Amino acid sequence: MQRSLDVWLFIKRLLVVVVAIFFLFPIVLIFLTSIKSRVDALAFPPVWIFTPTLNNFREIFELYDFALYFRNTLIAASAATLVQASDQGPLGSSASAMK
Repeated sequence: MQRSLDVWLFIKRLLVVVVAIFFLFPIVLIFLTSIKSRVDALAFPPVWIFTPTLNNFREIFELYDFALYFRNTLIAASAATLVQASDQGPLGSSASAMK
């Protein structure tokens, strides 16, 4: 009995690890691509061993007005979050009163 519970616990944990890897792999891949040089990022087949560089991030701030775009995004996201948070309290209490 105990052995079968241990096997099921192992299978559940293994499944959680596989799902986590499945969902985190694209994020890790995007990060790795962001610290590659342009030649390494566009290479086919993909280059897995490379010298990391932060020049891509420097280019964003030098060539584009990225700080302005980032600030605008923060303002829009904060405003949307505040509107949603202020709406949900009254809506939730009125929905619960209708039961």
